[in-house]
Amino acid sequence: MNGIRTFFTPQKRTTTPSGKLLVVVIVGVKPGFEDKIAEALRMSKAEVDAGKEPKTLTYRMGRSVTTDGQLLESEFVVIEEYADAKVGLLEHAKGPGFAVLMKASEDVLLLVPVVDCVDINRWMG
Repeated sequence: MNGIRTFFTPQKRTTTPSGKLLVVVIVGVKPGFEDKIAEALRMSKAEVDAGKEPKTLTYRMGRSVTTDGQLLESEFVVIEEYADAKVGLLEHAKGPGFAVLMKASEDVLLLVPVVDCVDINRWMG
């Protein structure tokens, strides 16, 4: 598929034993729509940076790379960390960046996003 990977998407988790949650999302985008998705991700990050999502501790985004270090322009990686798994995710889902992503997803997403969730305190002690 043009170098784009396909992924298994595990069931969404909104609770963890610690209450904290780390979410890793990988999204493949149709070529030519990268700027549109990048802008929506920047909108989400701006909301977090402005303090509009107080339960979101971290919101980072980037692009995937191949095993030999080549950038995959059409594959985005987003790492999100929430202090309160359920409330943090709900706050994030109400933001304008998320709304733009959901609206655009039917037209521009090339594959089902991978969403993996980790209870960040369970293994760290």
